Amino acid sequence: MSRLLLLLVFLIPFQARIYKFLGPLSRSWIDPAWQLPTYFEPHADLFITDFLLIVVLLLVAKFWDKYLAAFLGVALLSIVVSDYASYPLPYWRWGHLVLTSVLFLGVQQFRIPLKSIAKAVLASSLVVCAVALSQYVLQHHLGLKMLGEPTIISKHTVGAHFLMPKQAITLIDYLWNSEAVTSTILRAAGTLPHPNMLGCFLLFSLLMTWYLYEKSEKKGLLGLCFCVQIITLFTTYSRAAIFAFAGASILLLFKNRSIWKPLVIGTAVSVLLFFPQLFYRGGVVSALSTGPAEESDVMRVTMQEVALQVIRDHPWLGVGFNNYLIAIPSYLQGKVVDTIFVHNIYLLIAAEMGLIGLAVFLLFCAY
Repeated sequence: MSRLLLLLVFLIPFQARIYKFLGPLSRSWIDPAWQLPTYFEPHADLFITDFLLIVVLLLVAKFWDKYLAAFLGVALLSIVVSDYASYPLPYWRWGHLVLTSVLFLGVQQFRIPLKSIAKAVLASSLVVCAVALSQYVLQHHLGLKMLGEPTIISKHTVGAHFLMPKQAITLIDYLWNSEAVTSTILRAAGTLPHPNMLGCFLLFSLLMTWYLYEKSEKKGLLGLCFCVQIITLFTTYSRAAIFAFAGASILLLFKNRSIWKPLVIGTAVSVLLFFPQLFYRGGVVSALSTGPAEESDVMRVTMQEVALQVIRDHPWLGVGFNNYLIAIPSYLQGKVVDTIFVHNIYLLIAAEMGLIGLAVFLLFCAY
């Protein structure tokens, strides 16, 4: 069982979505009278790990953490009392939430050592780094759909990106290229659906590598892995992940300074390599009055205001788990936004599961 759980930890960033054969079933669930918005994802889906998690579920079903069980219960109740209680898709998504929780329960109940978990995370992160760095250099996806890699550029799709006055992905390219032609720089996503999600995973993996570095006597190879992870983190251009890593590093250096060399080297190399790109991305080493960072900030403030209005109208149990995107058209009131996601997990939980759901979630985190 320990090996199965470690395999599941390793597979966290490799989630190939299977949904096409479920298309007819998913469409049959939709009531034409609902007029679902075009940006809502109506397809039920499966992942290979679902079947492995079901095996774990059978073994840990009697060990449910009380706060986690309460959170899942509130999520289910929020669907039952919502306007879309008859729609099977939210219950399907709730099932995936339960399966995600099973991994936590399994690691907890079978007392998997943190060092083993950290090694599994480090191994998977190195594979993701190889994919992400290749994506960034080639400015194209690699065709690894079986690993969950998204399509980042095609005839009809352009992934998360920003504009540069020169066609350059590094400082070297920027200085070498004298031709001022505006170009699009695609941010690395690895095998995750979005660069911000890759940034989140790399932040997690960097902390695990930090732990291994402190515990190991042979630090050279781990230091190199740490540098590679930092460089890959910068190719995501995820501001939240970069700043979170900076804050965590400052705090952790007070506890143990042994890792300062790979930390400084990895950060210095990243800033030197990508300084022009970080500048034009905005919000990292510069605060441009216009540009992708400023536009992203305005959009996020707008969507947070929308989420707060949803919470005011549905304070206790929200609009129902997985129903936020169905509910917000009436709140946008003609506002044009590039994305309709909240970009704030606490506001999303409160909007979908109400203040009760948020309170239980915070209790679980605190416990």
